[in-house]
Amino acid sequence: WGVAQLLLDDLDGAVDTLGIAVQLDPQSAVVLTDRASALLTRAERQQSDEDLPAAADAFERALALDARQP
Repeated sequence: WGVAQLLLDDLDGAVDTLGIAVQLDPQSAVVLTDRASALLTRAERQQSDEDLPAAADAFERALALDARQP
């Protein structure tokens, strides 16, 4: 549902939903990548750097879990 929210431009909802998904499955590189993408998109749309550290952290964690993820 979080990715659908992102596609529907519900950025706050996507970040929140994917944050819950990360809590439920912190070892999922896919979920971490999806949350990082939502955070990055929200930062771009709001022209704010506030979400960038969390996005970078999620991307780094995903890469550490699965370097094959695009």
